[in-house]
Amino acid sequence: MCQPKSRCFNYTAPLLDTLEKLKVRVTFFILGQTIAEYLDIEKKNKNYHYRANRRVLRRMIESGHDVGSHTFDHSILTSLTDQQILQQMDSTSDLFNEVANVRPAFMRAPEGYRHFNRTNRHRCLSLRVLRLLKDRGYTPVHWFINPEDWSHALNDPDHMVKYIQDELPKASRGKGEIILQHDTNERTALKDQVRIIKLIQKKGRKLVTMGVCLGQKPYKKNE
Repeated sequence: MCQPKSRCFNYTAPLLDTLEKLKVRVTFFILGQTIAEYLDIEKKNKNYHYRANRRVLRRMIESGHDVGSHTFDHSILTSLTDQQILQQMDSTSDLFNEVANVRPAFMRAPEGYRHFNRTNRHRCLSLRVLRLLKDRGYTPVHWFINPEDWSHALNDPDHMVKYIQDELPKASRGKGEIILQHDTNERTALKDQVRIIKLIQKKGRKLVTMGVCLGQKPYKKNE
């Protein structure tokens, strides 16, 4: 959902307005680092930004969207030790709990499956990582359609809409497709979203959250 540092949540609130008007529920994946930055701001007595962004996170959940973990700081999990991987996931889960009183059950690994092969040591997941995630109760999820909006939006404003239109029929697996988008991109979040949603609906698809798509609860039992 959000990259580190300054661009976080800039376009998320208006995107939530759009989704609410269209009665669409989606899934966001957020870095723990994002939440931690807001907590640090609060400790410095600059409470406004923390409170505003805490409301955004809570609004996502209260509006019926699913929110999952994207690790703490976007590290490639296969490059970390077991202890570092667990720290990435546990610290993010603790921050979710502190801010929104939930612990995410879904996670999306940084970099995606474009690195997932037996010969590439930088693949985003491995059997070792999957075992650790399973032990912590996570369900890893991944996109089927990646228009790479973060790299094309400025050069070709129509790229994402055209890409999704072309790829949607190819990606059909009968059980649904997952489309990756970034709300750190102004065009994605504010300009193209209505076009994309209407395009998908026109093709007879229904937009749902990850929990609905997989038939699983989006949050773990908070003990």
